[in-house]
Amino acid sequence: MKRTKIALISNTVTIGDEILIRAWVRTRRDSKTFSFLNLNDGSNLSGVQVIVDASIVNYADILRLTTGASVEVIGVLAASQGQTPGLEIQAKSISI
Repeated sequence: MKRTKIALISNTVTIGDEILIRAWVRTRRDSKTFSFLNLNDGSNLSGVQVIVDASIVNYADILRLTTGASVEVIGVLAASQGQTPGLEIQAKSISI
């Protein structure tokens, strides 16, 4: 699978497509059953939000991620469910 830069996601990928990104962690917020990662690869200022479900095999490692950690995410592009309209990635696998 070919890497997609975050700045090009909205132009080259459609909702429901599986994508691969490599980026650095800006922030991590945790809930009971999932985590939000804000990632940036340097291709734009805003970055992208990744939703990581607790069912992922290495979720314990995700809970230890800090700002600046480098990750590779394979996931599905989806419309954001939050208050701000936009795009997010629902992670299938994450490598640190």
